[in-house]
Amino acid sequence: MSAAGIHKTIDTWGDQRLVLERAFTCNTGASLELPRVHAFLDYWNNDFKSGSRPSR
Repeated sequence: MSAAGIHKTIDTWGDQRLVLERAFTCNTGASLELPRVHAFLDYWNNDFKSGSRPSR
């Protein structure tokens, strides 16, 4: 934001020669509460593949 209170958009771009990233994550969890038995089970699976680059 400028001193006059006007919003100014600033576009920044990285090096176009960089290789796009890829990540795979997998998380599991479990919880058991007694005596009246409460059971919880979680599973998360994220697969981030190379996407398209933003156009310049």
